[in-house]
Amino acid sequence: MKLLEPSEVDDGARTEASRVLGGLPSCVAVVTATVATGPVGSAGHPVTAVSADPPLVAFFAPARAATVAAARESGRFAVNVLAADQGAVYDRFTRAAAFDPVHWEPGAPPRLRRALAVLTCDLEAVTPAGGRVLVLGRVRHVAGRRADPLIASRGALHGLAHTAPDHPHYRTVP
Repeated sequence: MKLLEPSEVDDGARTEASRVLGGLPSCVAVVTATVATGPVGSAGHPVTAVSADPPLVAFFAPARAATVAAARESGRFAVNVLAADQGAVYDRFTRAAAFDPVHWEPGAPPRLRRALAVLTCDLEAVTPAGGRVLVLGRVRHVAGRRADPLIASRGALHGLAHTAPDHPHYRTVP
């Protein structure tokens, strides 16, 4: 199988791929790390679970993103998965890496208070992936709370639309 160069993909296919891929739902997270000058964090990087054994997660970001540089420098980062009621936290970290003392706990890496989950990771690898890099981390610590996640899809933030209890795919969360 031959991988196509960007110049080999026609504009119609590129536009359709962007529309379809932009509609795929994903969890909303803020990636944080600590460097000598202080905490660094940003939102808007797609995050995915890679493996349960060993526990690995990845996020994608521009190669020159401050969070990528900070993860490389410190060797650690945290993925703070946001809860449905944390849209304002997402907005704050998409505009600037503004660490409000009310919303985070100091540490290496910093952890956001009230996050749905915080996965503290050791940096495993940084790999080119299209116009971005894939940052792979080995999960060393997990903390969390029960809440609905904040979801991004089609350029907007959403909560979960709950499945009716009589639906055949309905499952209770333990």
